[in-house]
Amino acid sequence: MRLWAFCSICRDYDKRNAEKSREEQSSNPSTNISNTLFLWYNIFNEMKGEKIMLNIIKRMSLLSLLLVMFFTVEVKAEEQVNRWGIVLSEKEVDLLACIVQLEDGYDIIESKYAVVETIFNRIYSTDYPNTLEEVLSQKGQFSTWKHRNKAKPTEETYDAIYDVLYGYTEVLEFERLNFNNKPIGYSPIKIGQQYYGFGRKEK
Repeated sequence: MRLWAFCSICRDYDKRNAEKSREEQSSNPSTNISNTLFLWYNIFNEMKGEKIMLNIIKRMSLLSLLLVMFFTVEVKAEEQVNRWGIVLSEKEVDLLACIVQLEDGYDIIESKYAVVETIFNRIYSTDYPNTLEEVLSQKGQFSTWKHRNKAKPTEETYDAIYDVLYGYTEVLEFERLNFNNKPIGYSPIKIGQQYYGFGRKEK
């Protein structure tokens, strides 16, 4: 970098002063030494300036990097804050997207919210397993589990999942643990084409 800067400065300086130098040399040969010294003096000053600018750029780059890292950490720390305290990996989000797509893929987004919230309610509940995969693969629960590898989740399905993960939704109460295209559980409510019911009669 320094060699490139040196060559560049020399070339630019030579262009700017070539004609003037030729005129001075023809009129007074003794100016050769003074011109050479003057050239080196200017190169030294410009190199100093170049070095200062490089240091400023480096420091600015480092500051920018630190700022990006700081805000990235802040976003990551806040991105999956929801009322269940559930955090999913990318692999788990992909798995959930497959099931949501198969269960409710062509319904309104509010219904997708409700499907995701029902699944999170089960993870949160003491009546069900406490991991996503165990809840989805539990025997006799999600018939779509065996077809998960055939699913093609849409962008809206992923949006619905992330909206719930980020805590932007509150469609269902914690105790609504069931959903079906027919009334299910206790005091079911209908969202889109699905019914969402409480898991216990007292509700």
